[in-house]
Amino acid sequence: MIVREIFDRAISGEALSHIAQDLNRHGVPTKQAGRWAATYVKAMLRRTS
Repeated sequence: MIVREIFDRAISGEALSHIAQDLNRHGVPTKQAGRWAATYVKAMLRRTS
């Protein structure tokens, strides 16, 4: 569900840094239980596209 939301937001043109900040603000952990960064969002989008 989170991955779909990230894709939808990125496709709509939202800045990756804003997506990362929002995920951190809502307490959504990364796969490794870390904090989100724009570079991590970008890497995730590339791996799952």
